[in-house]
Amino acid sequence: MKVGVREFRDRVSEIVNGSESVVVTNNGRVVGEFTPISVKRPHADVERWVADRLAFRSAWRERNPDWIELLARAGLDEDGESFEHPTFR
Repeated sequence: MKVGVREFRDRVSEIVNGSESVVVTNNGRVVGEFTPISVKRPHADVERWVADRLAFRSAWRERNPDWIELLARAGLDEDGESFEHPTFR
């Protein structure tokens, strides 16, 4: 599903409790992606999911030559992790 920033904000409770990944846009440009982690998919093709996610990141970086600057302005490092609240991998 693809939603704008305002729609994401208005529907955040519904989205975080859903089972679908969401691409967030601002003025037509992709600014983020949300994938609920509480969803259990026993038959999920993890390898396919990882390949699709990497392909998405690669395509986004190709469309945005200044991708490092875009992420930095959003408070994220080159891996898309928050400078202030890093996740543990």
